[in-house]
Amino acid sequence: TIASLEDAIDEPTETFTLSVALTSGGAVGDTSDTGTGTITDDDAAPDVLIGDVSVAEGGDLVFDVTLTGPSSSTITVDLTTADGTATAGSDYTSTTGTVTFTPGDTAETFTVPTMGDLVDEPDETLTVSVTGSTGTVGDTSDSGTGTILDDDAAPDVLIGDVSVTEGGDLVFDVTLTNPSSGTIAVDLSTADGTATSGSDYTATRATVVFVPGDTAETFTVSTTGDLVDEPDETLTVSVTGSTGTVGDTSDTGTGTILDDDGAPDVVIGDVSVTEGGDLVFDVTLTGPAGSTITVDLATADGTATAGSDYTATTGTVTFTPGDTAEAFTVSTTGDLVDEPDETLTVSITGSTGTVADTSDTGTGTILDDDATPDVLIGDVSVTEGGDLVFDVTLTSASGGTITVDLATTDGSATAGADYTST
Repeated sequence: TIASLEDAIDEPTETFTLSVALTSGGAVGDTSDTGTGTITDDDAAPDVLIGDVSVAEGGDLVFDVTLTGPSSSTITVDLTTADGTATAGSDYTSTTGTVTFTPGDTAETFTVPTMGDLVDEPDETLTVSVTGSTGTVGDTSDSGTGTILDDDAAPDVLIGDVSVTEGGDLVFDVTLTNPSSGTIAVDLSTADGTATSGSDYTATRATVVFVPGDTAETFTVSTTGDLVDEPDETLTVSVTGSTGTVGDTSDTGTGTILDDDGAPDVVIGDVSVTEGGDLVFDVTLTGPAGSTITVDLATADGTATAGSDYTATTGTVTFTPGDTAEAFTVSTTGDLVDEPDETLTVSITGSTGTVADTSDTGTGTILDDDATPDVLIGDVSVTEGGDLVFDVTLTSASGGTITVDLATTDGSATAGADYTST
């Protein structure tokens, strides 16, 4: 009896021979005969298995390709890739190849390169399957799944700052820090800073949509022009909601509305009044201001004299935001003196707030209301030989010197005989 040895190798049926090597004892005849022993293989042809594998995008998928048991002869296995959710050419390199198992070998590998990108996307898959083989194999229907692991973070939403002259449109750049493989919608809304919606800009809500691969969109806010001198003003745009896979949405954009109105000049109007009345000067700004402006004013003599013709006056007028017209009052003094119309000036001595030219002055004219005086000559009598002293008077005082030339004329008296012609 000869025992055969068990193994796990798929192999052909094998034989050996038994022959007479030596005899002893009695006589024998022919000893050349041999016997054949046949060992029948009981191991099935090996199946081909392909393991699943995963790798971060940009790395190599190394598939384990194995036989369920060793073979005594060489086996070759043809393999190829096929798209799953991954796409050959953009996510991985389409690959075909052949792995060879030498006798006794049960483990080989098949490598598929993947491609890295900056796109946030789900993990993607491909498959490797057997397309042909040589040698004795069993089942070749197994396939291996390769998973390409995405290593790109979900994109953050960024909103850029922007400025525009009042009356123009603020166009905010809204961007993603990296592209996405899915559609992303971002809801945006304005909020007051120092600017006020309705008067400085139009309150705006809108949604910007990023299609796959898109990273740049815009959001537009209309501003309102005016004639008011004011500081530059601001508003903000922020994210109020989103759909799709995004990262940080806390960023905000600041829109600056640039004022294009010059600081107002201060203008003082001329005015006249009859003596004894009030001179009311119009003090105006050439345009409204966005903040309070104060203007200090004072009188100065022209031909009129403070104290006798008018009351010397100082004061401050205040323009609240949007106000362009105020008044400054100077009292005048009435008298009975006939005189020319007289003048005084009002000028600016100081200001607060933002103003431009303050060099203007206003002229106040005091109109005389006294009539030109009449000349009266009184009657007089005297004893002959004495002097006749006539009273010569004006019906009212005058502000200027008046000279009156007088001459005598005979009545019943005769010049030279009764009086001296004068």
